Amino acid sequence: MIPKEKDYRYERKFLFSNPSIKSLEDLFHLMPINIYNLYSPRRVNSIYFDTLNYKLAKSNIDGDFKRFKVRIRFYGEISKFLNPTLEIKYKLGLMGKKYKLPLNLDHIIRNNFSLDFLINDYCLPIEVRKILIDLNI
Repeated sequence: MIPKEKDYRYERKFLFSNPSIKSLEDLFHLMPINIYNLYSPRRVNSIYFDTLNYKLAKSNIDGDFKRFKVRIRFYGEISKFLNPTLEIKYKLGLMGKKYKLPLNLDHIIRNNFSLDFLINDYCLPIEVRKILIDLNI
């Protein structure tokens, strides 16, 4: 489902051009915030979906106020492709939210990595089905 404004989290990106900052560790020492590792080191693999004219990529690059990404994400070795998840990441200005749906690997492979089989899935919120239809994927 499309998240309500109260369901979003704030996400900020910063551009640093200070030549004295050579690493993230240098930056952390300069900033008065508590930064910690949320996850142990792992490999993150993503397969992004877009229209033929790259509508989603352009929206992201242009910094559109309201935009989203559609991807399949899985962790670990590429050759194992375990526990794939469909993620639709919504951005509303500086706030972001993800919709996640575990996928069946056999369905993905059988459908040649097309997400068409999800469009008719009655378990998907109508907003998610509309996004997939609009992308024609």
